[in-house]
Formats: sequence, C-alpha cells, structure tokens
Amino acid sequence: MGRRCWTIEDSVELSKKLKAEGVDLIDCSSGFNTPDYKNYPFGPDWQVPFAEKVRTQAQIATAAVGSIIEATQAEQIVQNQQADSVLLATQMLRDPY
Repeated sequence: MGRRCWTIEDSVELSKKLKAEGVDLIDCSSGFNTPDYKNYPFGPDWQVPFAEKVRTQAQIATAAVGSIIEATQAEQIVQNQQADSVLLATQMLRDPY
C-alpha cells in the first residue's frame, strides 16, 4: 500500500482540531512537501489559496506565504480577506533593508 500525500483538506481538518485546542493562527505553507512539487504553479502569491481555504473552511486566522515580496502585494492579500497576516521571511532574508 503506497503512502498518501497530505492534502489541503487534511490541513483544514487539522486546523479545526487545533482551533478547538486554543491555537489562534495557522501559518499556511506547503513546504514543498510533495513528490509532484514541480507541477505547482510557482509565482507571486502561489500559496495564498492555501491560507484562504484554511481561513474560510476552518474558521481560523491564517498567515499567507509564498513569493510575497512587495508591501502592496501583502496589503492586497489582507484587504481581500485571503489571509489575516502575511509572512515575508524569504524576502526579508534576501533584502533585510
């Protein structure tokens, strides 16, 4: 029997359980943890749909990541209620100033 990959639906269910345990925010990153990662549509905001789906279906605050490099880009994600917060770790490492 082969291993099953973790899905966004699994993340939604886990997020619901974590919320019930008192977790306030879910950092929504796929972590490139799939054998078919080359099939992902990499580009600006590519992981934002994960945050949006967890946010709406698990009813918990989320943080979005994934090629978010501009302040206006981050602001639009929050304004469009796709996530409650945006994490810019990779970009901050690239350009800390």
